[in-house]
Amino acid sequence: MVAFSLSICGIGLINTAVDLRIGENKFSGSIDVLSNLMNLESLHLANNKFSGEIPDMFDQLFRLHELVLADNEFTGTIPRTLTHLQGLRKSRPKLLHFQG
Repeated sequence: MVAFSLSICGIGLINTAVDLRIGENKFSGSIDVLSNLMNLESLHLANNKFSGEIPDMFDQLFRLHELVLADNEFTGTIPRTLTHLQGLRKSRPKLLHFQG
């Protein structure tokens, strides 16, 4: 078995992305680089090793209607902007595991 690591830093440069599904890839680090993806409608990050606080960026993602952040290693509290998303139709917050 070959192990490798991939950085998601370059994803922030693809600002025309509409649907981003990178679940179950063992990605780690912060998700702040995703704040430039203004056209996102669907964001699936489940089953990775993302950590740190969830950034307060969701007020900029007006088109987002699907959000899956389950089974990562986030800390802190759920950002207020995430709780006020008008168009969010599907999310799985009950599977979020927060520390702190």
